[in-house]
Amino acid sequence: MNFRTITALLAACALATSCVNQNKEGGMPLKQTNWGLVAINPMLDDKSYPTGDVVKAHILFNADGKQVSGSDGCNRYFGAYSQDGQKLTFGMMGTTRMSCPEPRFDVSFHKALALTTKYVIYGDTLELHRHENWLLRFKAQGSGNSGER
Repeated sequence: MNFRTITALLAACALATSCVNQNKEGGMPLKQTNWGLVAINPMLDDKSYPTGDVVKAHILFNADGKQVSGSDGCNRYFGAYSQDGQKLTFGMMGTTRMSCPEPRFDVSFHKALALTTKYVIYGDTLELHRHENWLLRFKAQGSGNSGER
């Protein structure tokens, strides 16, 4: 490969990477959208969960840009988050204390939140990432203030 070809490839890679870190035009907003969980990265947790647990889990980022709430598939949770561009981190979370069935999906869900360093939105899909690896994948369920779907 010559220098021009390598330069063109590097420029294309840089452009592709910058596009991945932005909402696609027409994508759902992070805040005030009810995001329903559809997948957890099997590399994070190799357990198999009943489909209902994943379907029940959801997250809502409040308009104030500071509070998050939702359900982890068993318990309701609430806490703080910090967003700077595509960077995203979660603070301490409070939860209700319901008796959850085994295997404990809620533990894996909160582990993924704690590991999150950024988010990516593709249309109606939200992914929470640790660096370049996705941890949790959500689909938009609508907008609202209560966190209920």
